[in-house]
Amino acid sequence: MIQALIARVRRSVFAQGILSIAGGTVIGQGIGVLVSPLLTRLYTPEAMGMWGLFISFVGVATAGGALRYEVAVVAAKEDSEALSLAGHTFLLAVLTSLVGGAVFEAFRRHSVLGYEVFPWWSGGLIVLAIIVNVWGQVLRFWFIREKKFQSVGYFVAGRGALRAAGQIVLYPWNGLGLIGGEIIGRLASLGVLLRDFPVRAAWWAVLSHRKRSALRKYKKYPLVFLPSAFVDTMALMAPIPVFAASYGVEVGGMLSLAQRVVSVPLIFLGGAVADVFFGEIADVARRDARRAMPLFLKSTLRLGGVAFIIGIGLWLFAPWGMTMVFGAAWEVSGKMLAAMAPWFVGMLIVSPISRLVFLSRYPWVKLIYDFSALFVVVLPLWFHLPEPLEALRLVSWLQAGLYGAYWLILLAVVYQGVEAK
Repeated sequence: MIQALIARVRRSVFAQGILSIAGGTVIGQGIGVLVSPLLTRLYTPEAMGMWGLFISFVGVATAGGALRYEVAVVAAKEDSEALSLAGHTFLLAVLTSLVGGAVFEAFRRHSVLGYEVFPWWSGGLIVLAIIVNVWGQVLRFWFIREKKFQSVGYFVAGRGALRAAGQIVLYPWNGLGLIGGEIIGRLASLGVLLRDFPVRAAWWAVLSHRKRSALRKYKKYPLVFLPSAFVDTMALMAPIPVFAASYGVEVGGMLSLAQRVVSVPLIFLGGAVADVFFGEIADVARRDARRAMPLFLKSTLRLGGVAFIIGIGLWLFAPWGMTMVFGAAWEVSGKMLAAMAPWFVGMLIVSPISRLVFLSRYPWVKLIYDFSALFVVVLPLWFHLPEPLEALRLVSWLQAGLYGAYWLILLAVVYQGVEAK
């Protein structure tokens, strides 16, 4: 039976892709999990709050760093167009990172959402982090298109391992040590993908007038998908700034640790499935769109079974487990993790398969979900509950309901038919 299972995996590109990326994620995130109890004893909740604020800002800025042309790299019909898009996004990342740095400085100077805690020179770190993040995304999508999932696995593993090492070494810098380690991990791991990426061909495509038509051909990505991605990422990254502004940076740090823990299965399973699923559904759209519905339903069922098991475990054991692993000072973080269980279940089921909307005939429908999710996340800013746990439970259940509605939208998208652009 085991030999038959191994043979079946070897024949399945989908399964091999998930194992390759998930294997890299296990190494990278596993090291992060192992050092987390040490980090919570080296760093204060306020330091975790600074790190969470930094990651939240960079995450939102990264969503628009390449104007969503990086997603078109996978969906493009011709390899030459995909290479041209990849080359152009490298340049776009430099320009958009400067804009992101200017916005961050405005937030810092005017005390917006708690960003006044950063020193004056931290804007330079923001610019560097955005560039590195966007380049990493572009390269990752290129290798997904090429179905070189093993390279993506190496990239993810290296990023997690180097980040953890950097954060331990830089702990005397307190909150800035966490941020410095984050940048070191992302920057150093880029070399794994750059080594096998056709850099010269990409730059030649940028200089070629004929290849520039790819930007015009795929203009729907910045015009339609960029607003959606920007709002979607804001909804995903906003909880820490919102709770830090509403209840203090220490509460933001507690939530940051809870999100870090819950991100392990999301990145381990959800991230691997998302990368492989998008590559497979794009290939199906190019070859035989009738196979899209079985792939969609099968992926949903598998994710759903795992998500409910992990969600119940978080709800029952997170408060006790977080205190035991990370120390008594992080008790509130464990209660926050339990409160986030419904939100987590919905996210793990729907997020990995949501990229198929890029192949939809009606991609604008995603904006309905995105704006609704953002509205729910920022509720604590004007509907202020006295306790942060009460506010987090409300946000969690509302988000779970929204993910259910979004799944129905995705089902309708597949029913209507997916297509390569």
